[in-house]
Amino acid sequence: MKYFLSIDIGTTNVKVALLNERGDVIRVIRREVPLYSPEPGAAEHDADEIVNLVAKASRELVKGVNEEVTAVCTSSYLFGLLPVSRDGKPLRRLITWMDTRPERVIGELYREVDVSELYERTGCPPLPIYQLPKIVWLREREPDLFQRTAYFFNIKDYFYFKLTKEAVGDYSSWSGSQLLNMSKLKWDDLALRLASIGEGKLPTLMEGLEWIELTDEGAKILGVRKGTKLVMGVFDGAAVALGLGCVKEGIGAVNLGSSAMVRVISDRPVVDKDPSMRFQTYYLFNRKWLPGGAINNAGLVLRWFKERLGTLEVLASEILSENPYAILCKEASKSPPGCRGLMFLPFLVGERLPTVGGSWARACLIGLSYYHSRSDIIRSFMEGVALTLKIIWEALKENGIEVGELRCAGKGAASELWLRILADVMNTPILRSYDLDASNIGNTILAALASGEVSDLDEGVSRFVKLRGRIIPSVNGVKIYSKLYRLFKQVAWDLRDTLKELRELPN
Repeated sequence: MKYFLSIDIGTTNVKVALLNERGDVIRVIRREVPLYSPEPGAAEHDADEIVNLVAKASRELVKGVNEEVTAVCTSSYLFGLLPVSRDGKPLRRLITWMDTRPERVIGELYREVDVSELYERTGCPPLPIYQLPKIVWLREREPDLFQRTAYFFNIKDYFYFKLTKEAVGDYSSWSGSQLLNMSKLKWDDLALRLASIGEGKLPTLMEGLEWIELTDEGAKILGVRKGTKLVMGVFDGAAVALGLGCVKEGIGAVNLGSSAMVRVISDRPVVDKDPSMRFQTYYLFNRKWLPGGAINNAGLVLRWFKERLGTLEVLASEILSENPYAILCKEASKSPPGCRGLMFLPFLVGERLPTVGGSWARACLIGLSYYHSRSDIIRSFMEGVALTLKIIWEALKENGIEVGELRCAGKGAASELWLRILADVMNTPILRSYDLDASNIGNTILAALASGEVSDLDEGVSRFVKLRGRIIPSVNGVKIYSKLYRLFKQVAWDLRDTLKELRELPN
């Protein structure tokens, strides 16, 4: 029996999964990733801590089958920046996408360039999450460290360096950096000039299906045999799209996790013709791209409710031995579509969409009346996430990207209510993945392709992707959410300046 090892490095957890050649998930180990905030706005990871978490989980997972592991493939979160020395040692903790400190250089950075030109070149709108503004912030905030940096890595680059001693990265992950020209698939001259760095400060890029062999030390770290293929892989959202089988135009991928995304495969890079730059285009592999976008606030809003207002649900979950989020969703199902005139802007940690205020955006509960119930409030949280995703969805359609079916993964996809809301808001049928951690499946497809276990992508999808539960939009729900979406956009737009002023008040 052949086995494949899938590693997904997320913002809150690392997941290591062992799958066999038939696509059966043998076992999954999850480990929480500590987040550090040494000053206001900071959100950092310890890179060596992540490597150790993955290594320990991997060694435990492959015990007894390590000689049969054919290939390892890793996906990881986007936008992380880690300065390292010439011998690959971290010079500081890794700056994650949640870190807001690079906002301080945004005004100056984007005054130096036509932001629409930078967007057209890199596929990335002017947001502080990307590696470009992070590098500029480091250059100004920590100039000595900036001068000592030999390489700027993301978390996967660093992990692969530990396994191979090679400074390599994948095109897919670095396409979400604002440093890569998305059409030429080369480091962008304009972006490098803005960052004040040369190509030598960045890893050598490889396609997602390319692979390198583990060193003796790398094999020991993972607990597998020397010579095991280490497949370059793609970023986490791209792995989810592959794991959902979204490999043909017209099929959209949605992931409902703490954050959420909607993306569609394309044989060309696409940018928004609207000046608001409502979506990004990142690279997949083999001259395929993934236009679409992600939002900061999805499962996060239910977690906030559970932690701040969900004492009853948490208590009930302990008594009934049931997931507290399942209880929240049951409560929400008592409320009708539209929540009896209640609407929620779910921007608890700002948002990536400039149209709703970007990082200045804040959450609002609108239309609250004496007769509203707890059920209405919880459902409005879920509807707000779907309505925010529709902003990206609508932008894709306006730019000629049509989708006839959505496929959904992530922990939020465990809720049939949330999927029904999404189907009605998007007015599109939805299928759910059997394995809600679809990145595991996507990584396995790439590992099987790179090792010759499957002959092409279609065979990989046929063997490994399993879907269930087609949900068809309801006529009544589509009608209600069509009106609600119009009001949602209007209110989010109108409140942008007010919410920015509120944030500027003293804490």
